[in-house]
Amino acid sequence: ANNDTRIKSKRQFINLSPNANMTIQLKENSSLSFNYSGLTFQPSVNQLQPLRKSSSQLYTQVGNPDLRPGFTHTAGLNYNRFDWIKGRNFYVYVNVNYATNNITSKTSTDAQGRTVSQYINLNDIPGMSGNLNYSWQYKKLKLRPGVGTSMSYYGNYTILNDKKIKNRSINGSIHALLVYEWTNKLTVNYGGDLNYNFGKSDIANSVTNLNLSHTD
Repeated sequence: ANNDTRIKSKRQFINLSPNANMTIQLKENSSLSFNYSGLTFQPSVNQLQPLRKSSSQLYTQVGNPDLRPGFTHTAGLNYNRFDWIKGRNFYVYVNVNYATNNITSKTSTDAQGRTVSQYINLNDIPGMSGNLNYSWQYKKLKLRPGVGTSMSYYGNYTILNDKKIKNRSINGSIHALLVYEWTNKLTVNYGGDLNYNFGKSDIANSVTNLNLSHTD
């Protein structure tokens, strides 16, 4: 129901959630698998008809009763190889996702600094994430080292003063792990990560963010 015009509207949609999985056993100790899932998401009541009351006279949120449902595609591919005798394990995974009719914002600001924002449908930027891990073993020393890396890329579009703005971020990390096992009574391990974060927007005079950090 539209509280401003006192008009009631009814919307009906079909939600789809397809899923597919496939695994191929390449050898006795290695496999390749693929998975896909799709998910429909609906605009919320506030996005269709948000309340117009606001504590700020410089900002107005406008509802959009014509918002359409969005749909997210997610696909993943992973490969795993292990050798129990030598204590080696290799794993790599790649994931891709894409949203059609994503719900984002269209914003305009006038010379007096008054901003009007409205929710709209806009196809998303394809995102990707992945990780790679490898571990091995020194049986005589009772040590199990491991190294790995991970990365993700995500982004979206917004509309600012009728200009399409691209926002994106990249996150990555390199990690290492060392495990010492003394029989079945004592296990000591240490792990550390070097993290990388990068963010950028096409907005004029925007600041590009770059961060490096270490965690353990």
